[in-house]
Amino acid sequence: MDRLYFGHSGGGKSYEITAQIRADLLRGERVMLLIPEQDSMNTELRITSALSDVPTVDLEILNFNRLANLIFRTYGGLNRRPLTHG
Repeated sequence: MDRLYFGHSGGGKSYEITAQIRADLLRGERVMLLIPEQDSMNTELRITSALSDVPTVDLEILNFNRLANLIFRTYGGLNRRPLTHG
């Protein structure tokens, strides 16, 4: 299920996201967290540190470049001809 979190600074978004990821991982679900490029490293360190007691093999933290790379690796988008050269 897709979820979108928004709100003011200090409103508990990170806490809620981390709690939901923990619950999903403990149920054995696969979790993909999509984050902005500029916050990739900090978010990845913060989330993995907060979940150090939970197996994170089913957690994938992606920024937009990583997401595009995953799609291209999975579906082979880089070796196909473009629709137009424009």
